[in-house]
Amino acid sequence: MSPLAAHYLEILTMLSSAISKKQRQLHYRKNRARIRGSKSKYTMYQRYREEKAQCSLPTAMEQR
Repeated sequence: MSPLAAHYLEILTMLSSAISKKQRQLHYRKNRARIRGSKSKYTMYQRYREEKAQCSLPTAMEQR
C-alpha cells in the first residue's frame, strides 16, 4: 500500500469514528428530549436534526 493510500485510510477511519461518536451524542440527546417536556422536546429535536444533517458522511467529506 502506498503511503498516500495509507494516509487516506487513516483520515477515513478518523472521520468515521468522529461521525459515529457524534451520532451517539445525537441519539442520546434525542432520547433525553423525549423524556423531558414537550416544548423543550421540539427545540431539542430541531437541534438534533440540524446537527444530524451537519454530520452526515457526504457533507463531512465536503467540509474537509
